[in-house]
Amino acid sequence: MRFGMVMPHITIQKVISIVGLAISVATTNVDAHYFAFILFVGSTYGVSNISLAWTASVIGHTDEKRSVGLALVNSIGNIAFVYTPYLWPESDKPQFVMAMSSSLAFSAAVIVVVWIVRWNLQRENKRIKASETEAVNLSIY
Repeated sequence: MRFGMVMPHITIQKVISIVGLAISVATTNVDAHYFAFILFVGSTYGVSNISLAWTASVIGHTDEKRSVGLALVNSIGNIAFVYTPYLWPESDKPQFVMAMSSSLAFSAAVIVVVWIVRWNLQRENKRIKASETEAVNLSIY
């Protein structure tokens, strides 16, 4: 957050996650699966922390707005715990193609959403710079 480069970090981590998920779907080799799990688990959980920090810095007008924004992001992120058990049926062993493919698609969707948010924040920052003559806090992306 210190350097204002949130979007590239999220994108890179999700690309690493996608690579791991693709390896897991593509092979039944145990060693490859182990390597794939290391890739996608580590990169997926890192994104959660970055997105919460990003939310806190972008929605920083009042403490109330920041609290609600963090609660919404956290709640939406935890919805996955409701439906994901149904993506891992015993019949899909050992590759779990449905679960891995779904996770791959969700990771790709995260990349798309992050780029849309970045574009929107850049546009909003330009609008603020054009209308404000005094120093203001701009959103980082």
